[in-house]
Amino acid sequence: MNPPPYDRERLPPLSSPAAIEERVRLLIGRAARRQIWLLFLDDEHRQLPLLVPVQDPPGRPAVDDDRKFAAVLAHVEEQTGARGFVAVLERFGGMTLTPADAAWARVLTEAASLSPLRLHGLLLSHARGVRWMAPDDYLASRTPSADTA
Repeated sequence: MNPPPYDRERLPPLSSPAAIEERVRLLIGRAARRQIWLLFLDDEHRQLPLLVPVQDPPGRPAVDDDRKFAAVLAHVEEQTGARGFVAVLERFGGMTLTPADAAWARVLTEAASLSPLRLHGLLLSHARGVRWMAPDDYLASRTPSADTA
């Protein structure tokens, strides 16, 4: 199966949480494996023809993973002119965020703050579908044991 041709003008901008969630639902859908997806947006919030999967990330992020992701984001910005991105945590299980999900969400949020790209959305692909992750979902769960366990 060939993917449809990329036509920037036909893509609606991903300028609202509902539009972002619908695009993630269409592209990624329910979890099929453990990975992190990065979707890149231009200056008009239109998705670029670049969808990056990070396959089999560890259960918990390493101490310097925020800097590693920030370096990847900076490289993509330099090579493509991207201005923003959407991150999706894909993993089996229910829709409730786990401490590991929250830790990865914090890493991706910090990576965005260290990079030239703006984080437009952070979502979870789980066994039953896709859900939005609001900062309250992952910042409130920050405890010393959650990041070191």
